[in-house]
Amino acid sequence: MSSKLYLYTVFHANLNFSYISSKFYPVILERCYKPLLDIVDRLGCPVGVEFPAHTLEILSDMDPDFIRRLRDYWREGKVEVIGSGYVQLIAPLVPARVNQENLRRGNMVYRRLLGRQPTTAFINEQAFSGGLTEIYLDAGYRAIIANWESASAQLPHDLMYRPCEVEAGPGKRLSVIWNSTEAYRNFQKFMDGQIEPLAYWQDILKHYAAQQSRSFPLYGSDLEVFDFKPWDPVLPEYAGGELVVMKQIELLLQKIQSAENLEMITPSMTLDLNPQGPVINLSSAEYPVPFKKQGYFSVTRWAVGGREAVRCNTLCHRLHEKLLEIEWKNRDQVNPVVSGEAEALWGELCFLWASDFRTFTTEEKYLEFHNRMGYALGRAERILAQYPQALAPGGEPRDRVPQRPDKAHEYALGASRTVLNPSEGKRGMAASAWVRTSKSESSAVLADRVFQVDRAGHSIQTPMVDISLMPDHGGCLKTVRFAHVADAPMLEVSADAMQRRWLMGGFYLQSQSGDVFEDDGHAKVTYPEFLDSNQDYIQALCESRSGLGNFWKIYRLYKDQPRLDIFYHLRLSDFIPRIFRIGRMVINSDAFDSKTLYYAAKSGGTQTERFNLLGNRVLQDQALNSGVSARGCLGATDGVVAIGDARHSLTFITNLSQLYSVPLIHYEQEAGKPSLCSIVYTLGESDETSMVLWRGYACWKLTITATSALVDQGELWAFS
Repeated sequence: MSSKLYLYTVFHANLNFSYISSKFYPVILERCYKPLLDIVDRLGCPVGVEFPAHTLEILSDMDPDFIRRLRDYWREGKVEVIGSGYVQLIAPLVPARVNQENLRRGNMVYRRLLGRQPTTAFINEQAFSGGLTEIYLDAGYRAIIANWESASAQLPHDLMYRPCEVEAGPGKRLSVIWNSTEAYRNFQKFMDGQIEPLAYWQDILKHYAAQQSRSFPLYGSDLEVFDFKPWDPVLPEYAGGELVVMKQIELLLQKIQSAENLEMITPSMTLDLNPQGPVINLSSAEYPVPFKKQGYFSVTRWAVGGREAVRCNTLCHRLHEKLLEIEWKNRDQVNPVVSGEAEALWGELCFLWASDFRTFTTEEKYLEFHNRMGYALGRAERILAQYPQALAPGGEPRDRVPQRPDKAHEYALGASRTVLNPSEGKRGMAASAWVRTSKSESSAVLADRVFQVDRAGHSIQTPMVDISLMPDHGGCLKTVRFAHVADAPMLEVSADAMQRRWLMGGFYLQSQSGDVFEDDGHAKVTYPEFLDSNQDYIQALCESRSGLGNFWKIYRLYKDQPRLDIFYHLRLSDFIPRIFRIGRMVINSDAFDSKTLYYAAKSGGTQTERFNLLGNRVLQDQALNSGVSARGCLGATDGVVAIGDARHSLTFITNLSQLYSVPLIHYEQEAGKPSLCSIVYTLGESDETSMVLWRGYACWKLTITATSALVDQGELWAFS
């Protein structure tokens, strides 16, 4: 039997496309969606089409006959509907609970409108993280479609032509079907006349192998770009012209059908036609969140780029926090308060986290987001007002959402406490406590310890943590030491770091014209006027000014916890940044074992993902090109990142509902030199989507804790 090249498509149909106004929905239906089904009808050629469920709801209201036709074609095997959730959101940048809700609600719509739910999912914008696989599997998917080019650097080339597998929990696996950025871009170029027909046909045939059958993604991207350009549309009144590109797609599919060694299939058919490949890792230390067009732009566009993505994501996290609080309070009620309305708000949160509210967002979508978000937040507050206020033991108000009491690195929201466990005699054995306003029970054990402030030496010390400052460099940190965890400072500005102008704990802002402001001038440092050993902490204030505005940093050191809080307050005067970074921390290589050094975080999943750094070069904070200021980021979707080795670790915690940010990791090690490792947070990165104005007051907080415990290996099943 002769071998074949099986070709499949995933036409991505998304009416929430950032460029598209609702005015053009009927045009897209008539010029893009219906003609594709017409081609299938005439040729009997199977295709894969991916619809976010919200798009299907819109189409059902516009044209129920189209939905019935799509359902019938899927049942007959002419079309495979690929799933993606209720909306297209960037899952590695979204909390796990929202990803679960997005898939669950999408499946409800698929079943209601199409009679069943898909078993193959298209990873939105091809942005993947290992923590997502278990969520997809639990939602009923058996395969995901992921981008080959973002994973190919670490995989043998022949795996491109057959499905592989990824871990999806202990003893569980999820199949991977490949999409290809190069293939879909060549398809688009051919349709636009940028590639000659013969050259494109040869480009397809080069993937054929006489020795064995292969599968290959002919196309896997937007459907709306054919006979309709979202960025250059035709007015609906004048949109009835000839369907030139759709005719060309039909001719291509017809030619493939007539070729002896080529055959069109649906994406999931490749699981049965080709031998299953090995279990692989799609993520890497360099790119923990791989995505399509990885060499052209950065995943930061959906996090801190686009049209005010930082503000949009901050508001989404606030609503997320309120909905978790409602659920928590409902568990304490015999008769839950308006649980149905809270359920509806989860669906609204999924909708508001859609990626297309964050990039080339139109004015219509921008206003829709803020109007709907304002209503949703207001409704959540009114629901919460119906509950009695919970009190902690002793009658004091308890913080709204309790934190997990079992692991120091597993915080749910904000900055939970870490206290020294007095029952342990070893250094740095830490356990997290419920967030309270009362003192830690361990304070009595440390009552004989006192605060120390050396104003001349610019240092502050408690029994648990001590810091030294650099007043001539904006009051930035020189060292941070956690005495009960390590003898040496765990954070320290090395000479190499100073040469790179990595000012620890400082600000770094770059304007669109390239002007730079950073904490490099003299700062006014205000130390405590008196010391009180009965207080839980001691703090110092650093203040600096520039033409951009005022900048304050408050360092808070705790006496009974290996913990440092840094409060950043900013007042900016009409600043449009190209880069806006804050809170860089530099790991002291002498305090960590380079052979076991790692970083760990959650990126959209329920599981912590850990990446060893030895042998890797991670440059997420470096520019990709002149127009893209960062190469990537972590999701850190619970606001927590751990950096450590086999002996001890640091945990960095931010409150995403206060002011959203994402961390960037930098790691490199040259032969004969100490490793250079840092984490920095970003509030703004540039690419062609960026559009944000900073005006007025803002506040951001970073909490750093230390422990001698390794991040729980039981949570780290997917990575090495």
